[in-house]
Amino acid sequence: MSEVAELLVLHRALLEGDPAASERFATACGPRLRALLKRRHAAMPRELITDAATDAILAFITHPERYRPEMGSVFNYLLHIADNRLRDEWRKLRRRREISVGGSVELALVEANYQGERERQPITDDPDALPPEVEALLHDILPDPCDRQIWNLICQGHGSTAEFAALLGIAYLPLEEQQAEVKRHRDRIVKRIQRRRQEFRRLLLCE
Repeated sequence: MSEVAELLVLHRALLEGDPAASERFATACGPRLRALLKRRHAAMPRELITDAATDAILAFITHPERYRPEMGSVFNYLLHIADNRLRDEWRKLRRRREISVGGSVELALVEANYQGERERQPITDDPDALPPEVEALLHDILPDPCDRQIWNLICQGHGSTAEFAALLGIAYLPLEEQQAEVKRHRDRIVKRIQRRRQEFRRLLLCE
């Protein structure tokens, strides 16, 4: 049985009140849903991604009658719910005044706050301004302006291959080659930032 057919059978079982259907549905959807969300929302903390996937599955299990097959596949329906939850969380985190939001370091800021580290006030009156020390660290890690622009897109939750391809100047390549190049650059940049994450935290939290 295909995945699509299996999820439709489980949906029907949920509608009929099958007591075993909830666990089977979560087992069938959970791992793949979390993996896709991690790729689509690379800058979000893993805990928030797990929460969003869990919430989407619980919403489906709690109200299976809200899903209609003509709306699309069960999995796309779950992704829609989880994506909306993560976008809401992203907006909340950007609004929080204790975070001096700078798109290019937002991953470090979000993770620091989510892990319960102490609150702090904005460093400047401009909520999008970076402290000079943080700006200098970012330039040290990513000296290429193109790399910094790519990091900004990552942190803002953008996932379009076309946006990254335009920055990299590879829009003329076939789509598969664009996707491969974009992934290579994204992975390289994220790894460089993550290696220096503790330095971001020390500067931003005045440790």
